[in-house]
Amino acid sequence: MAILSLDVQRGVSGDMMVAALLDAGASFDQVKQVLSSLPLAGFSIEQKRVTKACLDMCDFTVKLAHDNHDADMAYLHPDRYAPKPQLTIKAPVSAAALLTRSAHLQPAHAHSPEPDHIHGPHDHDPEHGPHDHEHLHDHGHDHEHRHGHCHRALRDVVALIEGSSASEAAQALAIKVFTIIAAAEAKAHGTSPDLVHFHEVGGLDSIADILAFAVCVTDLNITQTYATHLGEGFGEVRCQHGLLPIPVPAVANICAAHHLPLVTGRCYGELVTPTGAAMLAALDCQFAPAPLGTIQAVGYGAGKRIYDKPSFVRATIMTEQAESSPYRDSIVEIKSNIDDLSGELMGTLFESLKAQGAVDVSLRALIMKKNRPGFELCVLCHEAQVKGLVTTILTETSAIGVRLCRQERYIMQREQGTFNSSLGPVTTKRCRLDPELGAYHIDYVEFDSLAALAARTGRPLKEVEAIVKGELYAQK
Repeated sequence: MAILSLDVQRGVSGDMMVAALLDAGASFDQVKQVLSSLPLAGFSIEQKRVTKACLDMCDFTVKLAHDNHDADMAYLHPDRYAPKPQLTIKAPVSAAALLTRSAHLQPAHAHSPEPDHIHGPHDHDPEHGPHDHEHLHDHGHDHEHRHGHCHRALRDVVALIEGSSASEAAQALAIKVFTIIAAAEAKAHGTSPDLVHFHEVGGLDSIADILAFAVCVTDLNITQTYATHLGEGFGEVRCQHGLLPIPVPAVANICAAHHLPLVTGRCYGELVTPTGAAMLAALDCQFAPAPLGTIQAVGYGAGKRIYDKPSFVRATIMTEQAESSPYRDSIVEIKSNIDDLSGELMGTLFESLKAQGAVDVSLRALIMKKNRPGFELCVLCHEAQVKGLVTTILTETSAIGVRLCRQERYIMQREQGTFNSSLGPVTTKRCRLDPELGAYHIDYVEFDSLAALAARTGRPLKEVEAIVKGELYAQK
């Protein structure tokens, strides 16, 4: 059981995510074994150490028979990184030199000038751009087309994954990633996920990245994932369909569908890829600080593209404390301002929230917009109750949003007891301070117990309270 905390403020892609998880302790041997079980040829994987941002990081690479230009900055961003044509300024030629040169010309050349360049079979065709090579390769049963890629439908990718030796959990996670991408691509192109034909994502490199990611997550036994916002760049990037604005449509659609917080403008370039965004969505990340725990490992996954600001993913593996301290814990504060709910409904809400496990529920009077009197609802709870309590607040009140704040707190250890007063026994609560903070404890009488004692004795409640508390404190 492990908690994964991801820092993706500097971007996220498939290879960066896999590299970070491998650096954090996932088994590279297991990744190799699973990927070798795929009925595909024409690729290999490599893990090495690199230095980026002055930090030692892991680099994970899917090496293909043909370059897919994934890190070719001039190809990806031709408006920014493509080399500019150089102008050659020639020295002026004298009249005498022109006469001498013309005397050596042969008559046949006057009508049949030799071309500046003869295009051979390996030259680039300007009409198709500098990276358009028409090579077809047959790798056994897998006929990979241009650049080692073919256009696969979602069902084809699912069949490949299910035919691998990955565990059922890893297969399910990998298929979930591809399904998320298919839905995003379908929305972008106005079709259905079943009819989407993957291009870059359907290639060998992306299948290997996504399946390797799923193997790493299951190998690390990740049960909860927390993440920062996604840091994205700006500008344009060349994709299968030409130059597209950043974030590309698939990334924007994934972020919208799965509520991934995306912050653009970090630097020029594409920092978030559809594969990276889909991986975060498939993990059902909570975009909040991780709860109290112990760090077991930290991994850094380097990006291959060279931008003005370095791109990498940091993966932190944490474990929750085996035994929670009775003096410290983590708490979540849920707040919402409400100005149009009746007192009757608010009272019912209190009982419902407490019944669902809220640690505390309180109201604070406010003067809100348009000078309306209102309340700030504040609910304290533990992480496991957050979703249920938020659902209740948004469905049982007029609130249309809530605010979450995760905090650590010191608490006093509580022990229930009984005090035999002169009027009769009452229930008490002893609160003990953390020994690290000092030796101190205090006893409180439970109010319900005082009320019951007053009813039994026929005395006024305030009189019973004064007598019992006086005797209790005198005993201390």
